[in-house]
Amino acid sequence: MLKSCSFQRETSGEQECNFTFLLCFSIGTMVSMALMTLVLALPFAFSYKSEKLGNSIIFIAGFLSILLGGALGMDIVLDTNFTGVLWY
Repeated sequence: MLKSCSFQRETSGEQECNFTFLLCFSIGTMVSMALMTLVLALPFAFSYKSEKLGNSIIFIAGFLSILLGGALGMDIVLDTNFTGVLWY
């Protein structure tokens, strides 16, 4: 049964909640990093036989990277909100 954790003061009884939070956060971080690595590596794993497909993936990734960099730069310099949808 789960019990409610209070984060206002730390007593010896709440150390269990703190450890549980740290454990869940650590496992979640490792799993999400492994999934992101898999997502980033899959296109290259499928394109190793086809040079045309590999070049297309590299072009698309580079183009999207330049677009995102330009949008972030415009947000900073011109005080626009092009990338606001990415953060909220």
